[in-house]
Amino acid sequence: MAKTNDEILDDWHNAKAAFDIAAPSQKTAAFRARHIARHAAIERFGMGKHLEVYNVRFPAASASLPAWHGSDAVSGGKLIGTTDTDHFYFFCPKCADRHVMRVLDHRYHQDPGSVAAYPAESPEQVSDFTLAFKLYCPECRLTDYVKLGNIGTGRAVARRMTSTAVCTSAA
Repeated sequence: MAKTNDEILDDWHNAKAAFDIAAPSQKTAAFRARHIARHAAIERFGMGKHLEVYNVRFPAASASLPAWHGSDAVSGGKLIGTTDTDHFYFFCPKCADRHVMRVLDHRYHQDPGSVAAYPAESPEQVSDFTLAFKLYCPECRLTDYVKLGNIGTGRAVARRMTSTAVCTSAA
């Protein structure tokens, strides 16, 4: 039987609480459980909307959640970009003529307790991290958020990607 909305939110809330109090030896397992529960909420409610419904159900906990989550405008492969030398530029997903978005602010989060998530991968990663960017389009005035990182970037996530972007390597 499928879980109810409240059960999905409760699972996510409980997984967050378990991660916060997990012993160092249990951090990796607790991180995975929190990640899975959060993605279940995203699948049920949609990116960005998952936080809105979580905040309604758990208003006391919502103050500790980061507000840096992108909207539907930038999810599902809608936000694309390019490089010029070694700089990356995001194109506004709302503007038809590919206006470059400005990065207004950024956040950095490192989670050294969960680096063992992909122990068989080579080369070995040093830490789990997320970079969040606040983006702004001066043409249409869209303000949105995007995150880059290596948390949850295993092969299963790569297979679920819906973007048409192509990644090539000169290796």
